[in-house]
Amino acid sequence: MNLAAAERLLKSKIIAQTAFQKFSVETLTKLCEAYRMPVRATGQKPMGSKKKSDYIAAIMCFQLLTSPINQRQEAEATACATRSSSPMLVDTQPQDEEMINSQAQLDEVTSPADHRVRVTVNRRVNQQIAIRIYAHAKDYDCILKKEVTLESNGDLSISQMQEELGDQRTCQIIDPVNYKPMHLYKPGAVAAGDVLRLKTAGNGHLRVVFTQEEVDSI
Repeated sequence: MNLAAAERLLKSKIIAQTAFQKFSVETLTKLCEAYRMPVRATGQKPMGSKKKSDYIAAIMCFQLLTSPINQRQEAEATACATRSSSPMLVDTQPQDEEMINSQAQLDEVTSPADHRVRVTVNRRVNQQIAIRIYAHAKDYDCILKKEVTLESNGDLSISQMQEELGDQRTCQIIDPVNYKPMHLYKPGAVAAGDVLRLKTAGNGHLRVVFTQEEVDSI
């Protein structure tokens, strides 16, 4: 087996551990010299002499370091290190929350060194929700359709709603499931979670009635 055959085997993608055993020490020596492979001598007789196994070990090591798979892994590692040292994209957008008509606005912040860092900021914007006013809690037809403003956290303020409606009578939010006044777990306001539930049960709007009592003027 000559040097040309050894070079063809060296360039193979997969090489068995015993593949170079069939080559002579002379051929293996020439192969190592041609590719400048460092050979570690382990021979004992005489001390420091190079054995056939030493040449094969050097060749296998060389093939491992120069194989396409190893080169690809090194390239991926280099690319990963490059990305780690590059300016990072910062995304501070919180996870989606179940809010009523909430919107997120995107701000782009640029640092003085012209390293652009995009920061997503979730700003709560006061949104409106549709309401329908009924003469009685169980009525099918409403007497007025209106949109009122929610608080920034999604709550519905009863006093704010009355002010927007321009009516001094006391408002009551009706639960469309049982047609009874909604219990306010927050003083003077319907909590955001309840607003969502009532809106869903009410086919996209809140059901409102007025009592006959008027709110005392300040």
